Amino acid sequence: MHRVHDRLSHTCRTRRFERIGVIGLAGLIGCAVASAQQPSRPAVKRAVPPITLHADADGVFFPDAFSTLKGPRPSSWKSADRSALPRAEISSVNAGPGTGEPGSTGVAWSRMLPAEVIENEIKAQKIALDAAITTPSEFAGNGYRAARQHFSMLAAMFGIVEQYDADIRWKRDARGARDLFAQAARNCKAGSANVFNAAKLRKAELQDIVGGGTLASVPAEAGESNWGDWVDRGPLMQRLQVGYHERVMPWLSSGDEFRAHGGQLQAECEIIAGVSTILIQEGMDDASDDSYADYCRQLHDSAIAIKDAVKLKSYDQARQASGQILKSCDECHALYRG
Repeated sequence: MHRVHDRLSHTCRTRRFERIGVIGLAGLIGCAVASAQQPSRPAVKRAVPPITLHADADGVFFPDAFSTLKGPRPSSWKSADRSALPRAEISSVNAGPGTGEPGSTGVAWSRMLPAEVIENEIKAQKIALDAAITTPSEFAGNGYRAARQHFSMLAAMFGIVEQYDADIRWKRDARGARDLFAQAARNCKAGSANVFNAAKLRKAELQDIVGGGTLASVPAEAGESNWGDWVDRGPLMQRLQVGYHERVMPWLSSGDEFRAHGGQLQAECEIIAGVSTILIQEGMDDASDDSYADYCRQLHDSAIAIKDAVKLKSYDQARQASGQILKSCDECHALYRG
């Protein structure tokens, strides 16, 4: 009797396990079929990296990591934006205009100075020149000194226009305007009646050019010439002093001023970078002196750093770069002013 009971129990257990196995196998097959029929998931879309950093990130990231590196760069290291850096030896480079590469002078002006900034500077110098050339007595008093500075900056700006490696206004008259205003600046070392009359003529011609006319007095071809023939260092230094002490520093006096004058600050730093580049071009005083050229390059780089800080909305970085400008100028003046 016990044997019959054991046999029946064994048979029941065997059939129960068989049923469980069949059910499990059916479940696995069902899962496989369902998985095969389920449509594939679409690729996960990742967030696009931000073009500009949030204000909270100011001071965390460097605007230009290369600027913090020490030591020489590899010979293969290149950067599209660094061909515009002012180097005295760059004048030997020769590339066609409009290519984005350095032009016949070796300076890629369009990468450093937007055409609009140059045009606005010329217009601003015209307004200042109008105030400096009024009456013979005012001109003889202090007007001729102010006129010399403004004529010098006009010669510098038209010199850049003449060499500009992209489309820009006044290109056709740039060489003639450069030479005329350069001569006017040289004449304005004195305030005589003859100098006043000549300055009035140049002022009228500038009005014609800015107003859309053409240059009436075209000087004869001067042959080979360089920046030292067109501008003197003194008036350019005066323009740098005005730009930094009367504009850049007040606009960096607080975060509110920085935010309120961002566009003006950027344009002023572009002018500072352009003038610092002119200072070490062929023919300029001390341009061949390596130490002096380094100071000018430091000035250029610091001005560009402020410009970049404006884009990043980083007040602290702009202040730091401004301090570098002051440091470079003080050290340079201690050695070369005399």
